[in-house]
Amino acid sequence: MTTLVDALGSDLVANLARTADLVAADTRVLDEQAEAALAEVSGPDGSLPVAGLGILPDAVRTRVLHRWARRLGASGAALGHRHVRALDALVTDWSGQGAVALPGGIRVARREGRLAVQT
Repeated sequence: MTTLVDALGSDLVANLARTADLVAADTRVLDEQAEAALAEVSGPDGSLPVAGLGILPDAVRTRVLHRWARRLGASGAALGHRHVRALDALVTDWSGQGAVALPGGIRVARREGRLAVQT
């Protein structure tokens, strides 16, 4: 840290702390929006409508998909960015691709305008 302070100035630590506080506040708001959006768009069968997801801002939509995958049973430790990105592609870059494999043997497919567990 001393090298960074020497190179960037004595305000570095205070600026990093302030930035961390701002990021934490932003994260709380995005997480709250994602939780509300997931509750709003979830179907009675637990599926998610692509149209409802597609209108969400990227940062909210990917959080919704992450939360949804966790609710489906995907382990948080094993669920990675690549899984969420693959789910997001079913919404934003649909070209008829097959199901997405999530940790825990869960497969999610896009069918009739909805994301749902493939059985």
